[in-house]
Amino acid sequence: MTGQALLLKRGIELVPVDAPTHFSDPGPTAEMVRQILGAVSQFEKASIVAKLRHARDRIRAETGRCEGRKPVSDAVVTDARRLARMNPKTGTKRSLREIAEALAVLGHVGPSGKPYFPASITHMLRR
Repeated sequence: MTGQALLLKRGIELVPVDAPTHFSDPGPTAEMVRQILGAVSQFEKASIVAKLRHARDRIRAETGRCEGRKPVSDAVVTDARRLARMNPKTGTKRSLREIAEALAVLGHVGPSGKPYFPASITHMLRR
């Protein structure tokens, strides 16, 4: 089903400003114009998809990754696990916020330059 047919089914009529009868005219010329516009639109979409895929592949080849958040380094995870262990002297464990603050003191901060959020610490400890 074409976009125009779907809109007509829902009670919406398209009326182009420069040619008010293009979509409502049942003649062969109007049908050809609709088909050409649909083909151009489909070509443009395929072209954009191909460009984006090529760019992702190029970035992935250069850096090894392309999308999503940057992974936390193994050194940060190791330090977080070390800080999460129970203190043998006091028998207590640090809170997630305390671990984040201790990581910040060690120079490990999140992408914003601020200490990691407690939820990020939880993910690191589960990793």
